[in-house]
Amino acid sequence: MGKITNVGFQKGGVNKTTITILLGLYAVEQGDKVLIIDGDAQVDVSRIMGMPSDYNGPSSDLLFQKAPDEFKQIWSSNSKPLLPVSGWGCRLPSGVDDIGSVMHLVPANAGAMANINDSKNSAFISNFKQNLAFLSQFYDHIFIDTPPQLGLVQYASVCACTGSVMPLIADYDVCGPEKVKKYFQLYNSAKKIHNPKLGIPVVVLSSVDARGKLVNQYVKWARESFGKNMTEKYIEYSQSVNNAKNERRAAWFRPSSGNDRTKGAAIRRVVADIYSRLR
Repeated sequence: MGKITNVGFQKGGVNKTTITILLGLYAVEQGDKVLIIDGDAQVDVSRIMGMPSDYNGPSSDLLFQKAPDEFKQIWSSNSKPLLPVSGWGCRLPSGVDDIGSVMHLVPANAGAMANINDSKNSAFISNFKQNLAFLSQFYDHIFIDTPPQLGLVQYASVCACTGSVMPLIADYDVCGPEKVKKYFQLYNSAKKIHNPKLGIPVVVLSSVDARGKLVNQYVKWARESFGKNMTEKYIEYSQSVNNAKNERRAAWFRPSSGNDRTKGAAIRRVVADIYSRLR
């Protein structure tokens, strides 16, 4: 059974989508067969990773709406893989010529996912858990990008995962103690009721500009609060990440400038740290 990783927090702008994609690309480099699930009605992962405008295959809402037997029938009746990722660059393992053979996407339907996230239907949680367990037979690692709300999708993702990543930015207003506390209330509820083996999430700070006094205070607070569960290094603020997304490549893969090469190598070390903690 493959690993299932929830990438989540209750606020937007903390780089959940970016970290989901980077983790997926890094996992491919390590020889994993990877599935990325877009669970956000904003469909950022789907858009960034190149979902075709005419795509009419399975979308992530089916993982919630379909009971396991019905979902398996849908899976069997559609040509697998779900949606091969194409046009993205990373260090492909030896013997792999096409990233689409080892990295797939379950895109999101914006309207359907918005309705599911606002739902109180507990069957959606059970369906999602069982359907992901089924898919984990075919993938070494599944990464779930979640919406920036404490709704059903976030809860179900924590219930279903084998490990979790909590991205934060160094901003007390967006990711301060009260916001973190509310997220852990949801997290601990899911752990207690549905996922008792789940540990503390891996915490990573992103878009950190260490020149600011308040930023350094936040970094100190985060290290004191999360201790060994926080990555050793943080992801510094850099245009190199946006450059890489625009060029559809891993941040460390064939950068076009020396600065991007340096920043990309540093980002890769942080992503490698996260990945190692999820194994």
